[in-house]
Amino acid sequence: MITHLMIRCMVAIVKDDSHSIKDISNAVKASYKKTAIALQRLEREDLIIRTKPNKTHYMVISNNNIGKAFIDLCHKLYYLDLSSLLFGAKLEILNVLSIEEGIPLQIIAKILKKAPKTISLQIKLLKKKFVVYKKEGKYYINKKIYQPIYNFVNEYRLYLKSNYKIYWKLNDEMLFESYESEPKIGTPTGYMLFGKWGVKYGALRYFLYHPKKEITKEDAFIHALHKLSDPRDLAISITFYLKNKMNAAKLEFLSMYYGVSKKYHALLDLINDGKLSSLLPKITKRELIETLELYDVNYKLRWSDVKQE
Repeated sequence: MITHLMIRCMVAIVKDDSHSIKDISNAVKASYKKTAIALQRLEREDLIIRTKPNKTHYMVISNNNIGKAFIDLCHKLYYLDLSSLLFGAKLEILNVLSIEEGIPLQIIAKILKKAPKTISLQIKLLKKKFVVYKKEGKYYINKKIYQPIYNFVNEYRLYLKSNYKIYWKLNDEMLFESYESEPKIGTPTGYMLFGKWGVKYGALRYFLYHPKKEITKEDAFIHALHKLSDPRDLAISITFYLKNKMNAAKLEFLSMYYGVSKKYHALLDLINDGKLSSLLPKITKRELIETLELYDVNYKLRWSDVKQE
């Protein structure tokens, strides 16, 4: 996680044109030693790179997506004190809101495992700068004004130096797809585990959760929504939901935690009312019934046909 000094060092490199450790140290008004340690951490996180023209250490912002987003942020929002916003609990809150928009304070606190009072204090500071706003009891990043902040936060949150395809990431947790025949990390989840609860469904590639843990049926169901992309996936997801008794409150929380609450509620609307959201692939009632019958799910859909939104 980025510290206050680390973000100040990055700002100094971009805004003050400071590139040597000594120049950056002077710009951020920190000791040479503390500055050097902060720069080492930035290097490890691929936020800066070190070059050595004429054998002198020379720091520049990395030319990856995070670096480009940060430079764009500095140029477009040059009037903001970024070092007061993009570190600690404030950055953690922005991370959560970049995953799922419109989250109540209590849920943000639960996701971050912090006291609601702590989150409330930090949100007040973000609201004061208009970086976040509240609507109907839920919080959002103010993209109309601060789209560059959202872009940087999202790139930083999702970054991983690997060949994995990342679907979701928050701190040390992630959902990813692996092309390896025997993945070295992670626990199978999503559609790969549906067979454990009576809805066997083949998967061409490993879909995994890291770090390793015991995956519940609620976890597997919500994780699978990240991969839901065609009518067959949708029919299988609905079948799994109707075949297995799951904790509704847990599903609600997990859908926000993993950033798929809109898709989850769209799926419920389809089951209950036959309303097909644009978030879901097109499907017919006949396709759903055939899949339910295939897995011996005795559930009568109480609507005549799918109603496309």
